[in-house]
Amino acid sequence: MNRIYNNARALSLLLLFVVAGCSTMSVTPGLATLDKIPILIKGTIEYDGNILYLPRTISKGDPAEYGLRFRYTTSETQDRSSWDVIALFNPLSVLGFPTGRRNSTVTGNLEILKDTEVVKSYMATCLQEAYRGIYYGGSF
Repeated sequence: MNRIYNNARALSLLLLFVVAGCSTMSVTPGLATLDKIPILIKGTIEYDGNILYLPRTISKGDPAEYGLRFRYTTSETQDRSSWDVIALFNPLSVLGFPTGRRNSTVTGNLEILKDTEVVKSYMATCLQEAYRGIYYGGSF
């Protein structure tokens, strides 16, 4: 009976280590998903990137209607750290424990201009943090 108990305890600890290496994802703050967002204002858009990255409340339109222009810029930075030397000597790396970290920060800046004057400016930032292990896929 004692042997069965010891085996069950060892398997439970092994399962605990495996589950502890699983990844999680969280979004802060929690955002509601909106299916339809109305376009609030139209004007000339100055942006060289992917049109899907533009805020959904603005749209390309006749500049004579509102007399406004939109200038949208984005910037991305990445920061990586790794503990590869430590992972060589850590037997728990086989179970998926982290061997490094990767951060990606994207910042978007929207300026609303009338003639040459900036009427309003908005900025949004998104940060993604991922821990990688030896089974890391590398998609981020």
